[in-house]
Amino acid sequence: GVTFMVDERPIQGDPIAYLRTVRASDTGRIEIMTNPSAQYAAGTGGIINIVLRKKQEDGLSGSANVETSTRGNIQGSTTIKKRDGKLTYELEAQGTAGRTDRWTFRKLRSVQQVEGGVSTINREIGGGHTSQYNGFVKGKLSYDLDPRTVVAGELLGGAGYHPTRGHADFIGLTPDFQSFSERSRSGFDLAWGGLQLTLDRKGKKEGGSLKAGAAIFGNPLARQPLVSESSDGGRFSSTRSRTTFFLRANVEWVHPIGKDQILSLGADIGRVRNPFDYDFASND
Repeated sequence: GVTFMVDERPIQGDPIAYLRTVRASDTGRIEIMTNPSAQYAAGTGGIINIVLRKKQEDGLSGSANVETSTRGNIQGSTTIKKRDGKLTYELEAQGTAGRTDRWTFRKLRSVQQVEGGVSTINREIGGGHTSQYNGFVKGKLSYDLDPRTVVAGELLGGAGYHPTRGHADFIGLTPDFQSFSERSRSGFDLAWGGLQLTLDRKGKKEGGSLKAGAAIFGNPLARQPLVSESSDGGRFSSTRSRTTFFLRANVEWVHPIGKDQILSLGADIGRVRNPFDYDFASND
């Protein structure tokens, strides 16, 4: 019973299919009318009205945002957009640094070597924290071929480091368990980049469109090291690494064919290479 509208005009055909053709960057705000006035021929479920952004005139615009948390984490982002005739330049950058998670725990273990026998009991007390350091940048260039057609190219890349530190003390509560402590450190190192080309053409009928794109994406580095050391001399380490390569091309054509009908045809093809390597080392 919900009526979907764009700029106060009802969507013709399947609203879900139409909304898939609307980019988030084109959306200014979303209005929800649970009790619309009589001027709207709405269903019993109310109205969801999507207000699109007005076409930007020539000039420079941008935004910046910074957030902090009590864990000691800081996040920032900035966007800059410049329109010059048929050309639009966009630059986006984001970054995160600091601690994102912290935990403590207490565990009690009781193990019987034989059923009904004497138990070996120990208590584990520990904790740890996780941090992350990420950087991301994206540049985009768009060109208006005509009032209904836009071609664009995006170049993006980033890197990140996510270290985790943990500690635990194993305390024997029975004489047959020798107390010891353990320290561990792990992480996730990542670097990635990609290139994307798109074509976006609006149809002559409202709701119609032709979209096509091709993208290449990959990460030359994705590494997960782990080291665990105990006070009794035990040491274990492992490294998991992979290199991902992703290639994709897609096309979609949407055409309204009636008041409540829409025709959508498309194709999507891709290829992924994702090999893994493992290394393990232990002295016990």
